Amino acid sequence: MTGYNITRSAEELSDRYESDPPSFSIHLYPEYWTLNNGPKFLYNNPVASLLDDVRAHRIPVDYLELFDSARVPFYDGCMLVELLDYRPKRAKDPPLEKPEKSRVILHPSGETLWADMCLMNQRAGFKFTDPQVLELEAQILPTIH
Repeated sequence: MTGYNITRSAEELSDRYESDPPSFSIHLYPEYWTLNNGPKFLYNNPVASLLDDVRAHRIPVDYLELFDSARVPFYDGCMLVELLDYRPKRAKDPPLEKPEKSRVILHPSGETLWADMCLMNQRAGFKFTDPQVLELEAQILPTIH
C-alpha cells in the first residue's frame, strides 16, 4: 500500500539511505547551476530540463542511458538527488556561503521503465522475446509508485 502514498514511501526511502551517497548533486546559484561540481549551466539552457524532472520528482528519461553508463546509483529503483542551494532568500542579498541542503527522491515513470527495459534488451543483444518482455513488465509494473 505504500506505493499509493508517494510522500510516505519517499520519506521511508530517504531515511533508509540517509548515509548513502546521492545519485548526483545539484548546486544552485543565483545565476547558474552545476551538476556534481561540473561545468556551469544557465537556467535557460536545454540541459535545465533536468531541473524540471527533479522538481517533478521523476527520473529524467532523457538521461537514463547516461546514468546507466556512468553507473549512477539507484536506490530501490529511485534516485536520491542532493540539492545544495546557495541562492539567497532575497535577490538583493549575496549568495549563501553555506548552502541549504536537501534531498529529493526521483521516482520512475512508465516512460523511464520502458526506456530501462529497452536498455536491458540492448545489453542482452536484442534477444528478448515478446513473452519475456511481458514477463519483465509484469514484474516491474507493480513497483511503480
